[in-house]
Amino acid sequence: MTVKLQNKTQIYLNGTYKSVMKQARRFIAKGFRCVGFIGLRRNGKSTALVMLEK
Repeated sequence: MTVKLQNKTQIYLNGTYKSVMKQARRFIAKGFRCVGFIGLRRNGKSTALVMLEK
């Protein structure tokens, strides 16, 4: 999900830890910075939410 605020772009990534990290690395390489991270492991399933902004 991408939100554009006056000249700032915020991106919220959620899904499994592995896929989120893969996407987050791609965005960080493009110059986004991480403003929030939540990682959960619940009954064997991993969930992560990453907030990036530029």
